[in-house]
Amino acid sequence: MSDYRITVRVKNARILRAMEAAGFESVTALAKAAGVNQRCAGKIINLLQAPKNRDGYWSQPVLSISAALGVAPELLFSDKQITNKMTSNVRSFDAHEDDIEAALGSMSENTLLLEDNLNAKQISAACLARLTPREREMTERHVMSGETLQFIADDYKL
Repeated sequence: MSDYRITVRVKNARILRAMEAAGFESVTALAKAAGVNQRCAGKIINLLQAPKNRDGYWSQPVLSISAALGVAPELLFSDKQITNKMTSNVRSFDAHEDDIEAALGSMSENTLLLEDNLNAKQISAACLARLTPREREMTERHVMSGETLQFIADDYKL
């Protein structure tokens, strides 16, 4: 029986590093500067949208993002990221204390931090489960994708 459930969220580190280098503090700021839909930018960064269209050309949002970052699109994606679109960028797996200790070292402070994060995620998941599907989607878009409340409200025509 495992002791921990670990959730991993995969994002495009090349774009995130380019954002940091260019001074963008959020996906919202990047999307605004690039003139692209914030949700679309989030999908690109979260590897949920292919960077190239069906004809093999860079999509317009990717070109706009690369221009805002001042980096060629070829430098923002690995070969696998160009050819593979993920259906989900979140994975969870169970682990034993020994596995955690081997990955993080000492079970002292690192374990306490990990346990706090895991408890917070469990509490968050329990809270989200109580929301309606619409409320849950709005909350996840704001908290996990970084979309502004105003953007979400406009999207829902509220």
